[in-house]
Amino acid sequence: MDYRAWVWVNGVWVAYHEGGHTPFQADITPALRRENRLVVRVEFTPDIDRGEAMVEFYAHHSAPDQQLEVEVTFAGEIVAAAAAPLSQARIAQTLSLKDPQLWSPERPNLYKAVLRIKAGDEVVDEVHSDFGMRKIAVENGAIMLNNRPLTMNLVLDQGYHPKGLLTPPTDDDIRRDVELVKAMGFNGVRKHQKDRRPALSVLG
Repeated sequence: MDYRAWVWVNGVWVAYHEGGHTPFQADITPALRRENRLVVRVEFTPDIDRGEAMVEFYAHHSAPDQQLEVEVTFAGEIVAAAAAPLSQARIAQTLSLKDPQLWSPERPNLYKAVLRIKAGDEVVDEVHSDFGMRKIAVENGAIMLNNRPLTMNLVLDQGYHPKGLLTPPTDDDIRRDVELVKAMGFNGVRKHQKDRRPALSVLG
């Protein structure tokens, strides 16, 4: 967040913050209602050696009468699926991916994931995300990507844009940045000062 922020929850103003690209928190208790949203966080951890992806679900509170489903696709085809009741704060499952398509700067393959919370046959909520199958390690002082040595050739990105200063006007402007970086022979970007926009992860 840069630089001033006003935050409302359920129409109630709960916080004001000043600061450049800095996190903040607020007590939103006075804004809560009898009915509030269940927030679920999902993390994908790839294991290219086993051809698996560990899926971890985190819920703010349990809801045994509801179920979380995850469906993974690649190139439009379903390659894995799992489901679990929201009976615990943390649930972990392993998805097996046959012939995993690895991510690299040259081939930035991404899997698509659809996450659904269901109460019986009713879909309560649905969100779409992406993840890549890759492995980053250091062996004998060398950086390894997917078990192969990687020579990093990075560019420093300050993130300024002629039409929007710190904010890219459109996702097409972000795409153009990525295309220019790769055209100049770089295989990575060191983002400076600010968090990257979600679109950059997809384009990368």
